[in-house]
Amino acid sequence: MNEKSQTEATVENEPLKLTIAIRTNGINTIVIPAVDIAYIRLLILDEDEKSLVDSPYKILDEDQTMIFEGKTNTEGFIDHDDVPIKDFSLVIGGYVSAIPAVAHEDERCSVFLPELGYIRLTIFDSAESPLANAPYDIEAEGVQLFSGETDGEGRISHDLVPLQDYDLLIGPEPKKVPAVNYEDELVSVFLVVTSEAD
Repeated sequence: MNEKSQTEATVENEPLKLTIAIRTNGINTIVIPAVDIAYIRLLILDEDEKSLVDSPYKILDEDQTMIFEGKTNTEGFIDHDDVPIKDFSLVIGGYVSAIPAVAHEDERCSVFLPELGYIRLTIFDSAESPLANAPYDIEAEGVQLFSGETDGEGRISHDLVPLQDYDLLIGPEPKKVPAVNYEDELVSVFLVVTSEAD
């Protein structure tokens, strides 16, 4: 007499760990470990606790590899599915924050941004002339936040950044540059080229 096929499912008592054991006629056993699936669900709020809408962001892995980029939606939300259950880094404006993945898609984490300002720089070469079309990077705590080229007047502009100092990578040496409170406030950066000794 043939035995009926049986299917058994067992759930281990660990977060997001599922093991399915499939038995056919009690002879073969196939164990399939389920993938840990989680979600990124964020609400981005400014210093006045208002939703920050249509704001560009990046999400980085632990090795600083970018895995997502986009803009917050009209409610200030950031949503991504099917991610590992671990922490990531959120880069929005000049702000960098650790963020967790959540186990349920209806969970949401609020991210409160500090007081925001502007990066407004004018770069001058060693002859004190504006340095036009020069490539640069801007970092904070070793994380690259912005990259680009100076404009035709040697200027660099970025909005909605925390009021703190940043590392400007341009010319022979990194420069510490501040964010400013007002978008029409300019900081001058003079690059000094040192000649090698004979």
